[in-house]
Formats: sequence, C-alpha cells, structure tokens
Amino acid sequence: MKQLRRYVITMLLLLGAGALSAQDRALLDKLYSDMASSCVEMTYTYETEVSGVKAVGEGKLDVQGDMWTMVGNGIQMWCDGKTLWVADPSLKEVVIEPASGEDDGAILTNPASLFVRMGELFDLTRSLESSDGKSVVFFLSPKTSGKMSFCNVEVSTADASILSGVFAFDDGSDVHVKVSAMSLSSRREAEAFRPQVRFDSSWIVTDMR
Repeated sequence: MKQLRRYVITMLLLLGAGALSAQDRALLDKLYSDMASSCVEMTYTYETEVSGVKAVGEGKLDVQGDMWTMVGNGIQMWCDGKTLWVADPSLKEVVIEPASGEDDGAILTNPASLFVRMGELFDLTRSLESSDGKSVVFFLSPKTSGKMSFCNVEVSTADASILSGVFAFDDGSDVHVKVSAMSLSSRREAEAFRPQVRFDSSWIVTDMR
C-alpha cells in the first residue's frame, strides 16, 4: 500500500511538472556551485519510516564535500572523509569506523547529508515552480541503479537555499527532510570535522577501523 501511495503521488507531481527552463536549471546549478565552494550549515527536521518503524528527529549539520559534523537526537557525529565517529555523550560511548557514503546507518541518522550528494547521485529530469514563484521543486532520478529510486528537492528562488526534500529508497522507505535554516560559510580545514573531545578511559570506545 505504501509503495502504491508513493507511486501515485509521484505520478501526480510529475504530471504537474513542466519541462526544464534555463532559469530553473541555473537555480539548481547555483545550489550545486554554492555547496561545492563553501561549508554548508543546515538546521533541519526529518521523518522516515523503515520496515514499518517510523522515526522523527532533528539536527544541525555542517558539511563540506565528503566532510561533515552533525549534532542531533542526543548523538554527535564527525566525518573527515576518511573516518566516521558516532558518539553518545550521555552514555560516553563512541564508535569509530571507516567513512562510507553508502552507510545506511549514517544516512538515517544524518539524512540531510544526502542533499550534498544530489549532483553525484542524481540526474535532473523535471521541475515545477510554486504558484507564488518563491520556490522550485526539482525531480531527480538516480544516475545508476542502486538503493535510491528518486529524489524531490524544493529550492528557494531568492537565494538557492534548500527548503525541503524527499528521498525514496528501492525498499519502499522514504526520508522527508524540512530545512529551517541554511547558510554558507568559508571552507574549513579537515581538523574542524574531527572530534574536539578526547575519548579517555571514561569512554567506551569501539574502534572498527
């Protein structure tokens, strides 16, 4: 039933979507360019359902290419592109493992990180401007077969910032993300995306590298 509902909604949206205009494409190109040349700071909420289990959460994400930090739902995460640290400060537990862009656990804990990979993972197919002209929804399809089936992302026409997005997986699960704030800052050194806390003997450290 969920797959059918998602299919119907997607088809209705696509029927209302128009062919890509040069203006729409320029807006998405600006978003990609901004994310590639800056450190993106994003505050968001999300809702997802996996195997019938619904989860909601919120987070603050700073991301620069394949490096990022995230704070939300009592969890802190750091990724410098090579190593991923996932810490629960309340329990003083941390798991350290090799970074992987396809890691399902990281995606579900930090779904907004998918926004930065849109240009890498998806091709642009259609677009639909809002009735008030303040945003454009872009319909994206995966470049290669895999876990993702499609992505819809809403972008502000005022500053090319992300307002919301839906990521759909082939297993029938969806991730809905709403962005309450997005800003750009100067690029940072890799050290900024590594833990600033020392995991001493009071921490339970599981190192899987």
